[in-house]
Amino acid sequence: MKPDFLVTISLIVEAAGLRRPFERDPVFCLFVKNPPWLDLVIESRLAPHDGSAPSHPHGPRIRVAHLSGRPGDLSPDPQVEITLQGDVVSLQHALGVARLHWLERGIALREVESRREIRSYLNRWPQQLVDRGYIEAARRVARRRLRAVLAASSADRAVGVGGGAA
Repeated sequence: MKPDFLVTISLIVEAAGLRRPFERDPVFCLFVKNPPWLDLVIESRLAPHDGSAPSHPHGPRIRVAHLSGRPGDLSPDPQVEITLQGDVVSLQHALGVARLHWLERGIALREVESRREIRSYLNRWPQQLVDRGYIEAARRVARRRLRAVLAASSADRAVGVGGGAA
């Protein structure tokens, strides 16, 4: 898999103003709406929920998916799960499920003929994300978050929370 995929995902996360949580929080999730295109979800799991054992037998991972369907019945299509080094753990999509699964000594394909398809798909996806405006959509996420923080801060000052005047 080309590193362009991880670079593109990093650019989207950075545009949303969430690089630090993405790199440091044990569990991270970014939801990017970008009409008319499908919603994009970027998740990472760097540590287990309770701190007692690795969250994945092969270490930290990132999952990226488009969500299709209706509210309450959303399904990821496609969905890729990768390691922090960019190694593919799994890829699933509706037109032909191509899954990679970890074995004890690396990655093995369940369907050998899908290797070319997987590489081709993952080489196209980053450019599609850029062309369809997901980086700008992530910037809109950051602006909405900032407006919400400013509104909450103004509301707190209006009622005298945090030592401000009432």
